[in-house]
Amino acid sequence: MEGSANAVARLRLILIEASKQDVKAAARLAWGKLFGLDPKDDKGFLHCYTQLLLLYQEAQAEIESRENLNTDLYLRWARPVGQALNFANLHAAWGQVKGTITDVVLQSLEYAADQLNTEPTEELSEEDLQKLQASVEQLTQEFMSSSLGKDVKTIVLGQLENVRQALFAHRIRGSAAVRDALERAFGASVLRQDLFKDTKQPPIRRFFDFLVGAYTKVAVVLKIAKDVEAAARLIGMDVDR
Repeated sequence: MEGSANAVARLRLILIEASKQDVKAAARLAWGKLFGLDPKDDKGFLHCYTQLLLLYQEAQAEIESRENLNTDLYLRWARPVGQALNFANLHAAWGQVKGTITDVVLQSLEYAADQLNTEPTEELSEEDLQKLQASVEQLTQEFMSSSLGKDVKTIVLGQLENVRQALFAHRIRGSAAVRDALERAFGASVLRQDLFKDTKQPPIRRFFDFLVGAYTKVAVVLKIAKDVEAAARLIGMDVDR
């Protein structure tokens, strides 16, 4: 799946999709549907919405960092988009919020994105995302019900939640955010490798198999070198791929 390399272009695509949401729904529900979240998933929503706000700030910073660009001209979209993203509007009707995301605003974003002149990037497909999300949910349930030590469960469940949030925020931050979450999971495991001595325990084995498989998939999409097998071996896992 093709994505956008610069933050301005990514923000524009998100707002185009957002503009298609039901105008009668509360903005909170409209954004949640766009993120692919359960309406009751407040934690997931807060994470995704925070990532959207960070993307908004990053998009502005990309324009401001280009000395050759007229910021007054290429940041005309910033104020109305900022109004649309205001937390105070989350309980307003989506139709009211949508009114600030006009065709003129989207066109201004398009012009600004073109000026940044970055090539499209590849992203994880919707099928890949669904499979990874299903794996995270399955592993989470398995560790919650396992008899493993509290420290191991705390680390693994925390890292699985980080990966889960990165997958839900994929539309906003892209595959690079999933890569970062997986790398943090490996890093946490290496730092506390004393807790993962018995890697033949089925839940632990499946956790690391998931990390290796997921990271390999992301590395292919992002066209980055992968040495995930070496990372796994640091904690005593034999990876045969």
